[in-house]
Amino acid sequence: VSGIFETLEDVDRVILLPSWIRDDKDFWINQEQRGLLLQQFHKDLLEQNLPIEIENYFFDWKNWGKTTTVQENKYFNEIYNIHPEFIYWSDVIPNITNWDGNIDRYIEKVLKKIFISRPGYDINPEEFEMENYRIAHIKDIPHLSSSLARERIQVGQSVEWILDPSIIKLIQEHTLYQ
Repeated sequence: VSGIFETLEDVDRVILLPSWIRDDKDFWINQEQRGLLLQQFHKDLLEQNLPIEIENYFFDWKNWGKTTTVQENKYFNEIYNIHPEFIYWSDVIPNITNWDGNIDRYIEKVLKKIFISRPGYDINPEEFEMENYRIAHIKDIPHLSSSLARERIQVGQSVEWILDPSIIKLIQEHTLYQ
């Protein structure tokens, strides 16, 4: 996360926007357990002096059948009167066209995006007709993924190189992902 600030000097705020449980993801844990991890993650960020904010509107609102990026963008426009740039790993680029609520290719054409270049995924946004984007190349970013962490935990392998010790402790205390 700190690499984002170093790479994109013009970023004023970073707001983490966790979603309600999505149909297209296998979270392996319930919403309450996700909330515990999210609280600890936010606490860890603040202790590292990283001014990350958390907006729980879509995480807490239980009436969402699905949370879409278009809904999230509209929310920030209406509530905060801002037009945010959404930050994604570059490996999502090929799938954006299929995201829910992407009417008239809104996400590719209108939504402002920052793609963080992810190791092992050399994807060119122009091949997918992306507009309104920029690429962030973060020096020395490790090859990490939440899927990899979940899979390693499930088979009893170490995740010390993937997760902060406080998150590992919380996962162990609540026997998550096992």
